[in-house]
Amino acid sequence: SECRARALGLQDLLPETAPKPPPLASTEMCALVARTGRFLIVRRGEGGLWAGFWEFPTAHVSGANPAGRSTAAGPEGLADEVLRQTGVRAKVGPVVRSITYGVTKHRVRLDAHEAQGLTDEVAPGAGVREVAWARPEDLIQYTFSAASRRLIAGLAGRPPVA
Repeated sequence: SECRARALGLQDLLPETAPKPPPLASTEMCALVARTGRFLIVRRGEGGLWAGFWEFPTAHVSGANPAGRSTAAGPEGLADEVLRQTGVRAKVGPVVRSITYGVTKHRVRLDAHEAQGLTDEVAPGAGVREVAWARPEDLIQYTFSAASRRLIAGLAGRPPVA
């Protein structure tokens, strides 16, 4: 009784909407690299998804790769990716938080690993515009994605590892 198309006799002329395809699954991992009370963050380069946004050093693990990230496997692979992106050597530990989020037509699971920075000097790698060490209370001053902001909120009240 509330259908306007039926009231106008058009219900058989209108195309049916196609069901929305299921989202493409993706898995990523990031390193919450801490050293001297600060966290290591990177600013993505130009072009592509998340261009110009800050994030924790992140690698693609499996599935679709909407952000065009380098692929890594396990904590050792993530440590290599941290070094490649930032110039910082890190010891990567266990997953301390996992979040899921949607972006474009993807459903992403992001596993955040605890990590300890072993060196201080930074050197932005390919695809990274800038690298910085930031105190937890200063992270809100940077432009992060909603997913990264959820990770930051989870860090509240939790001191960096080293």
